[in-house]
Amino acid sequence: MGHDPKFKEEIYNRFGEESLEDSVEEFNKLSQTCMVDKFLGRFEYLKAQMIITNPTLTEAHFLSSFMGALKKEVKFVVKMFKPTTLNAFGYYCVIAYD
Repeated sequence: MGHDPKFKEEIYNRFGEESLEDSVEEFNKLSQTCMVDKFLGRFEYLKAQMIITNPTLTEAHFLSSFMGALKKEVKFVVKMFKPTTLNAFGYYCVIAYD
């Protein structure tokens, strides 16, 4: 998976490296406390920040993190569908929550 080094440089220039470090901390503490769509949007934003910081992170890492951050009642229903992509996780979260 290739990442454009120029893009990373532009992010650093615009937001500063500290901003990316803050994103890593926020990602690691992320938990669902709001509606699924809002949570999914925040998760995707922070995922992008994490990839900039560490491009070797795998999709499996993000799927595991996403599942771990869901509310218990949503997680229970989503696990039944055994989704394999973040898009599928998001879809089943909406089904489980609505």
